Amino acid sequence: MFFFPPVSLPKYVEIDNSRLAVLHRCLQIAAVALVVYILLQERAWMEVEEPLGSVTKWVEWDEQEYKNQVQTDYGKDICTNPTRYDYIYSQRYQHTNLSCVEVASRDRFWK
Repeated sequence: MFFFPPVSLPKYVEIDNSRLAVLHRCLQIAAVALVVYILLQERAWMEVEEPLGSVTKWVEWDEQEYKNQVQTDYGKDICTNPTRYDYIYSQRYQHTNLSCVEVASRDRFWK
C-alpha cells in the first residue's frame, strides 16, 4: 500500500493495520489542510491596524526664550567668525562661506 504505508516504530514494532494507516494519513492531510486554510483564507500574516494619535513636539513653547537663545547663538564664534570653520579637503571638495540662519518653525523639532 503506497498511499497508506504501515506505521513504523523505530526498530521495535511495525503495526500493519490498514485502518490505523488510513487514520494516520487522514490526520496528516487534515494538518496540511488546516495550515493552508489559515495561510490563505484567514490571512494570518496580514493584520491591518489603523494608527491612532497625533504628532506632538513634546515640549512647552516660550517664544521669548527661543528668541533669546537665537540671539545667543548668533553671537557665538561660528556665526561671528565663520572663516575659522572653513573646510578644504581638496580643490573639488570645499566647505566655505558658512552662515547662520534661523530654522523654520516646522523644522525645529525632530522625533
